[in-house]
Amino acid sequence: MQTRFVFVQMAVLCFVLTGSEMVLAQGAETVRREIDASREGDFAAGRMLRRAVDLISAGETDRGLRMLESVIDQFPASDVRFQAYLELGKHHLEEYNQTQAITYLANNVRDLQQRERLSPDLREVMLESMYLTGVAYYQMRDYNNAFPVLRRITTDYPNTVWANQSYYYIGMCHFVQERWSRAIEALSMVGTHVDPQGEHAEYVEAGRRLYIKVQDGDLPIIYALGEECVVKVETASGDSETIICVPLSAGSDVFIGSIPTEVGMPVPGDNVLQVVGGDEITVTYYDMNTEEGERNVPRVSTVRVVSSGAVMFTLGDFETRARNAFIDQPVFVLLEDADLDVSPERDIATVRVYSRYRIDPDEDDYREDVSAIEDFLDRRVEEYRIRDELSLDLEELGEGQVVRSGRFGNSFRTILPLLEDSARKPD
Repeated sequence: MQTRFVFVQMAVLCFVLTGSEMVLAQGAETVRREIDASREGDFAAGRMLRRAVDLISAGETDRGLRMLESVIDQFPASDVRFQAYLELGKHHLEEYNQTQAITYLANNVRDLQQRERLSPDLREVMLESMYLTGVAYYQMRDYNNAFPVLRRITTDYPNTVWANQSYYYIGMCHFVQERWSRAIEALSMVGTHVDPQGEHAEYVEAGRRLYIKVQDGDLPIIYALGEECVVKVETASGDSETIICVPLSAGSDVFIGSIPTEVGMPVPGDNVLQVVGGDEITVTYYDMNTEEGERNVPRVSTVRVVSSGAVMFTLGDFETRARNAFIDQPVFVLLEDADLDVSPERDIATVRVYSRYRIDPDEDDYREDVSAIEDFLDRRVEEYRIRDELSLDLEELGEGQVVRSGRFGNSFRTILPLLEDSARKPD
């Protein structure tokens, strides 16, 4: 009997364990389904949002606005609704319907501020909503309500592009009220803040002026004693320059300086920072007196050199943009991209040139309802068909063996048959 009792007890125990595993499995399956449903909802809401924006851009304003409202009503748990609120606020602000714009934007700010943690994208949506709310109050000449919103951005989120824009409107609010000194103080802060977490904070454009900001509480005293704020700038390719920074405003602990950059071989000490494609710039400032009492502590910051490529057709001088291409006449291709300038020699770049013709859809079939218009908008990417294409090797333009311009270009008569074919549409 005892043995039988033990056997029954073990059987019951095994049943309980099996049931627990089933409960856990069902719970995991439920969570997985909820996550999948959430992702599908975000995808559908995002797709509807993009279509609504396209409709508004295409002049179908009423339908686009109704679709934005549908995003909010049909997907109340999706984060995409915050972007829909923002788009509605931006549209009404552009139409000078500031009261309605403030309603949408303030609702966005209120809901997002209640969250404990925001993703970078949602933080941008919240800051843009706050900024546009201040702009709306400014346009309504309600300066007393504009100041708190804009100052909240400059205080809580100082190192953002929205802080720069907010300083501008704070300055304009003071300017309109003829508070000249406060207007000057606010406007002088425009463009002085860079988000260190921004995706472009670690890059500098080749050929553009490099700006440097140093913030140190000791600098006003040091500057009053006749000392200069000096930073050293070096590149990985071998250039080295010294920059003297000046105070941003009287008594400010923020000092700024700048130096022009140029694509070319390094020439140390010429007050121009020569860079090459993929270069790295190191900025060094020596803190004379730290909070811990240490002296001459180096503060180092690095940025990478990048270049935004641009390609165009030009006339034979490789400078004047060509507006048209003529049959039986050569065309000239110019590519500007300092990233491709990686040696003192004339580097080679390859571009793809193709001709295409447009397939005109029958738009009358897509005028009946919103779903048909959405389908029409989705098919826009299929309206062009490539007829022919080829690859061209472009040689770098430069001064002797020392590259200065960072430009690529050449003329290619082999493109002529391509242009002749492109002039005719298919039968």
